Amino acid sequence: MQPRLTYKELQQKLEQLSQKATQFKEAKVMLQHSADLVDSILECSPVGIGLVENRVIKRVNSAMLTLFGFSRESDFVGKSARIIYPNEAVYQQVGEQLFNSLSSGEPAGIDADFIRKDGSTFYGHLKASCPDPAHPWQNTTVVISDISWRRAAELEERKREKMGGVLEMAGAVCHELNQPMQEAMFNCSDLLGDETLSPDDIKEKAGRIKAQLNRMANMTRRLMRITRYETRDYINGEKIIDIEKSSSP
Repeated sequence: MQPRLTYKELQQKLEQLSQKATQFKEAKVMLQHSADLVDSILECSPVGIGLVENRVIKRVNSAMLTLFGFSRESDFVGKSARIIYPNEAVYQQVGEQLFNSLSSGEPAGIDADFIRKDGSTFYGHLKASCPDPAHPWQNTTVVISDISWRRAAELEERKREKMGGVLEMAGAVCHELNQPMQEAMFNCSDLLGDETLSPDDIKEKAGRIKAQLNRMANMTRRLMRITRYETRDYINGEKIIDIEKSSSP
């Protein structure tokens, strides 16, 4: 049988309990303050942020709702992350890349196609991190932003590059073919316009025309053998394809 506590001992126990209760309340207030601060940060963020466990969505901010066209958080929470991907293949591909990156202890960054509630798609960038690389799916924070503008800019840049290549090739072809065409046309004009030409003169001019046609035929053969990209300076600071250097033997 345990001895009964004295009044002083009881008073000390009460004081200790009171201190612990005060500490608990303070800790609870601090935790609530931290939670409110996190909520504030999440709601102010211009990009979609979510908490995912085992690839099931547990929490999202307003920006995530807006990004995917949902009106309520309940449309997201408790659902598989599969709902934000256009098909199973993309879902599995992104999941594999995320798992490999997070398991190595590194934050993951992936560009992929995503799908909104209305069925429209957009090109987005997903960043993910987790506190425990040994269990990357247990508590994963994801950030998703719409980067469709970047893909459009990249496509436009590629179009400009292709158009630049077309113009350089067109300039080279015009430059190389212009002289033989002019000489061939000059000799044709002589043949058609001068009735006093002797048979020898006609033969000579026909030979010149044939030679220029052969030059143009050789040029087209070199164009068909182009295997690399080499340019040379042209008029007004422009560049054209160097057909000779660009074509294989």
